[in-house]
Amino acid sequence: MDVRGKKIQLFELMYYIPLGLFLAGGILLDSFYQVYGGPKVEIMICMVSILLLVIREIIFEEYGPADWTCLILTIFFFGLGVLIGSLYYASIFFMIFGGRNIPFRRIAKFALWLIIIVFVIVVVSAKLGIIRNYTRIESDRSNREYLGFLSALYPGNFLFAITGLALYEYREKFPLVGYLALGAADYWVYVMTNGRTSFYMTIILLLCGIVLKIWPHIMTHLRAVNFLLALTAPICVPVSFWLGVGYNSDNPQMFSLNTLVSGRLYYMHVSLEKFGMTAFGQYIPWVGHGLNGSGVETSGDYIYVDNMFIYFWQMYGWVTGALATVLIFLAMYHMYRRKKYYMLLIAAAFLLFGMMDNSMLKIRYNLFYIAMACELFGAGLEENADG
Repeated sequence: MDVRGKKIQLFELMYYIPLGLFLAGGILLDSFYQVYGGPKVEIMICMVSILLLVIREIIFEEYGPADWTCLILTIFFFGLGVLIGSLYYASIFFMIFGGRNIPFRRIAKFALWLIIIVFVIVVVSAKLGIIRNYTRIESDRSNREYLGFLSALYPGNFLFAITGLALYEYREKFPLVGYLALGAADYWVYVMTNGRTSFYMTIILLLCGIVLKIWPHIMTHLRAVNFLLALTAPICVPVSFWLGVGYNSDNPQMFSLNTLVSGRLYYMHVSLEKFGMTAFGQYIPWVGHGLNGSGVETSGDYIYVDNMFIYFWQMYGWVTGALATVLIFLAMYHMYRRKKYYMLLIAAAFLLFGMMDNSMLKIRYNLFYIAMACELFGAGLEENADG
């Protein structure tokens, strides 16, 4: 029995090592610490993480039909990502695959504290002058500090990720002081970066957590709402395309909505018109507002897609996009059927955030893709209903 216990611990440890490397390395590469690494370090992190996962699979895993299905899908997504030219996005699928047989709550706890530690290191380093704290001078609003990151949006996005993982891990036991701390941190990051979307989404998530803390079983009485949450991806995809394809600046309502979301609808429309969509994806030379490790803005005419659904469908193709949407729906329907309402609610919140920010495609911002793999292909080790 002791031997078996050690095997289980080693089984998980052999996943946490590449996951930790992938998450921590990704966060640092999103910051001005990138000056010490860059693309070569990112490639090395991806390759080492995949190698460690392959070794772990060979040593520990015993494959059944679900595992083979998940492996085939992973190889398909990975191969397509490599062909398109994005090793990082391709590697995400191996990280998701590797975590399918580990209870997600354990993965969430490990990732939560890792992300907090690396996030604090970056912000403190920026404030102490160890790395650059780029400040964008704005004429029509407050100046935006990047807090050591390569985009003013990243700090708020990481705080949203931390909030989601913390609420999922601790649920109704999450203390009031935790809510106050996250709320204060969210407000401070908002003041520094002027990142409105992440600020409001984090506040909404915190309010949901407070409601569930006061009435922990309320979700069991909201069956229709829970089912609607399970449909988040199938709803978000057509809505995204309707807004992107149908955007018309002559329409007062659409023009006002586009202004509210900082021009995102217009750029979605331009991207869809200019690059279109293929069956199995293509490399698209989008140009955003981000910085490189030297603090230099990307050059060229701005054309970027913030909506993660349009981003994924254009990059990976409509066949792959449709397949991914079906898999996400099936995973979230499993959550609904198994009454895992905390998981369902928070996973839906990350997808809704993805309507405004494609960072939610990356597991360092959205770890709940691993939860979805656990639901669809896992060995049944995840906890039962959390109603």
